[in-house]
Parts: sequence; C-alpha cells; structure tokens
Amino acid sequence: MTLRRTEAHASNANETEALHIAAVDKAFARLGVLFDVHLQVSRGERVALLGPSGCGKTTLLRIIAGLEHADAGVVRIDGRIVAGPDVWVPPEQRGVGLVFQDYALFPHLNAATNVGFGLSKPAPTRVAELLALVGLSDKAEQFPHELSGGQQQRLALARALAPSPSLLLLDEPFSNLDVKLRHALRTQVADVVTALQTTTVLVTHDQQEAFLFADRVAVVLKGRVCQFAPPRELYTQPASLEVARFVGEANVLSGDADGQRCETALGTLTGRGDSGRVQVVVRPEQLRIVDGASPNATLARVQFAGTQSRLLVRVDGIEQQLAMTQPATASATSGARVCIEVSDTVSWFPHP
Repeated sequence: MTLRRTEAHASNANETEALHIAAVDKAFARLGVLFDVHLQVSRGERVALLGPSGCGKTTLLRIIAGLEHADAGVVRIDGRIVAGPDVWVPPEQRGVGLVFQDYALFPHLNAATNVGFGLSKPAPTRVAELLALVGLSDKAEQFPHELSGGQQQRLALARALAPSPSLLLLDEPFSNLDVKLRHALRTQVADVVTALQTTTVLVTHDQQEAFLFADRVAVVLKGRVCQFAPPRELYTQPASLEVARFVGEANVLSGDADGQRCETALGTLTGRGDSGRVQVVVRPEQLRIVDGASPNATLARVQFAGTQSRLLVRVDGIEQQLAMTQPATASATSGARVCIEVSDTVSWFPHP
C-alpha cells in the first residue's frame, strides 16, 4: 500500500474527541503486535495505556505520533485523519508533543533554548511562562547535565508543551526516578496538563501510576485493549480474570454461581458474573478477621509493611494461600487460628 503524505484530512469526528483510534493492526516481521485496537479519548482527558513489557503499548503510542506506520486502521487527532488507507500525516504536522523515557534533551542547549527549540520563531515570553509553570525559572541558563533527573523531566515536559500541542504523549517518563520523586512529579505533571487542558496519553507498566495519573486507563494485554475505564471501575469491575490479575493483587477461588450469589470455601459471596462453575476474584483488602467467630483459617505469615500488614492465610478447604491486608496497628500472630470472611461484593468469571 502506498501512503500519501498529507497535511490534513477532514473527518466528521465528534467535536469533543481529541483522539480516535479504530481497528489498528501492527506486525513486525509477520509477528503481530497490535490487533484491532479501538480507543476514543476526549479533549482535556488524561489517559494511561497500562500493560506489561512487550504488550504493544509503546508501539501504539508511536503510531499515534507518526513514528510508526500501522498496517491497518485509522487514527484521528482533533478530527483530522492522520493515518489511514492512503493517508499519512508526518509527525511534525500532527500537533503532538512527545516526552520520552530518556527525555531526549539537547545537551549543548541550555534550558531556555531547549524549551524554545520547537517554536517556529523565538518567543521568550512563552519560554519564560513554561519554565515558570514547571518550576524552572531559575534554571533557564543551565544545561541538562547541570540539572537533576526530576528537573530534566520537567524541562522535557516544558519543551513538549511549548508549541501548544493538541495531544501530549508520555512514554514512561517517570521510570528513571526514585519512588518519592516519581510520585511528586507525576502529581505535578497531572496538574500542569490539567491547567493547560492538554489531552494526555501516558504509557506505563505501573498500575499505581496509571491509576493515580489518569482519568481513564486502557489495559493493553497481548496487543489488545482488554478494557478502557476509570481506575475504580477497572479494579472493582474487571472485564476478565486476566484484567483483574493485572490491575491488582487477586486471590482466585473456585465457586458455583447462580445469579448474584456464589458458593465458595469462604461461604456465600455476592457480586456479579456468569452462572455455573466460576473463578472468583477476592482482593486482599476484602478479607477480614472476625473476632469471636469459629476459626476457619490459619495465619501462615504476618509481614509488617509500614502503614499496613500483609498476611498469608491458609483457609480450610482451599489449597493455595490467600493474601490479605489489615492496618499495621491490628494484632496478628503467625500460626494463630482465626475466622476469615469476605466483605463487599466480588467478581467472578467462567471456569476454563
């Protein structure tokens, strides 16, 4: 297929839609990487592509940016078709800002010149505003090697935002930072893009990062978007057992479901899912110790983890150990016999 370079291609897209991906496929050397990917992102929305290494999420980001060609499908940005049958808009004409994992700053340019590099003409006021926005006003004359990792990350963000892109793409930009700095900068970046109402797509393999940053999260597994939903919905109403296991720790029990009830070794649970023989997902925080009730489990291990304790539990009639959490102030002793119950509703899925 011959692609025609074009600056714009009109479309009848929804005016509130910043990014539309439809039926995108991609393979490298006949090895499939993306399969029938669909995604719609609203203007000003923060979205995360969450998945393990090799799932195709960075390839999808590169297709959106124009750094890779899709084998099939359509990509629209702000209503323009930028990739599709016989259509391909070059990266520099897509109105997209990019922040890479290694920041890709120009080492021979100072901070101010790095920020201004992508502008069509010198705009010192714009550069000064952006440096102030990311807290680097006093670093304008410094070079990248004179900045800390967190400052380099903020500088890369300012440079990407300088041309006022309609879409900002972040490819695991926090992965090289320590835990405290990563949390602080993630919050700062979210505040900046929200203030500018910049539609943002973040690629990450970190579930907590995706949940804290994004309005909605697309779980990408084996080249497919398996679920696209707000973080709370993903966690409490996963679309599949595979999604449930990926977006958080999951105890999986066998059970027999009928309607909204399911019989398990931990008693009758309520929730949602198909009828018949099923696999039930119980989160660690849904397990609790009931004082004064008949014991049905043994605490195999108690691990202190700061604000919480993590317990491994052997429940009578269940072969595998279950993980549960409780406040670190609660008393628990390895080897103790206790009664374990499940609180709140659960999800279950057909047994293979």
